[in-house]
Amino acid sequence: TIKDGDRIVGLKSGIAINYKSRLSRQRLYSIFEVEVMKVFRFKTSEECKEAEKVCIRELASGFLSKKQYEDGFKETYPCGELDGILNIIREYNGEEIEL
Repeated sequence: TIKDGDRIVGLKSGIAINYKSRLSRQRLYSIFEVEVMKVFRFKTSEECKEAEKVCIRELASGFLSKKQYEDGFKETYPCGELDGILNIIREYNGEEIEL
């Protein structure tokens, strides 16, 4: 989630080998606070990449500007897209892992 204080501003999806390292980097390049909501594992990198492409193409991606979210602004979404993101991830065999 992308937050401004206690208020959730939007959602961020992204591909990472190590989500903790990616989160640290995201926090450096955003004017907002960034928190992990869910993490998914895919059987193949192709499924993961395709899920991301479909999310960007079919959902309201690019919700935040590059100025607001420098690293990965294309994968930002309004909060109302959560179900769509989760459905696409599951369609491409993403399995949620424990945080």
